[in-house]
Amino acid sequence: MNHPDMQDYGHEMKCAMNMLFNWDTTNTCVIFSWWRIHNPVTLLLSCLAIFAVAASYEYLRELSRRYDEHLLELKIRLLRESHRHENVDYGNGSDETDGLLGKAVAEISLSHTQQALRSIVYTLLVAVSFFLMLVFMTYNGFLMGSVVAGAGTGYYFWGKRTLTTGGKPIQCH
Repeated sequence: MNHPDMQDYGHEMKCAMNMLFNWDTTNTCVIFSWWRIHNPVTLLLSCLAIFAVAASYEYLRELSRRYDEHLLELKIRLLRESHRHENVDYGNGSDETDGLLGKAVAEISLSHTQQALRSIVYTLLVAVSFFLMLVFMTYNGFLMGSVVAGAGTGYYFWGKRTLTTGGKPIQCH
């Protein structure tokens, strides 16, 4: 097999395929044959890129949660406005529509555009999570650590609201 991207000054180089945990700093390919770690500098750049992708994944998850919350708030506001004339004040701070809202929230229907946007974001989340899983499957300790550190850092910055909103489960990493 002779590919131009696997040539190094006339000598064919192959990607190292390790099925065991390793700390290799040379001849490691990251998912693609063109993304090759040749030395400690390319290892560092690869680790930084993977860290950024893992942290960005957590940011994308937060954007997804916020968009879902926004849609829910819009639907609840519309429902309240449509049932405003039915409100009965019982003097305890609740009204008759609270029960209706609880039932209607479970039956929210989204527009095609809203659901398409949610589907696009979900697709991106799945794609990035599989990308990170494949990086993890290099079994390279440096790259695996970059995935974990990036996910942890991203969660630190963008996962603050998951206690109150019931965050979405982690996909693949």
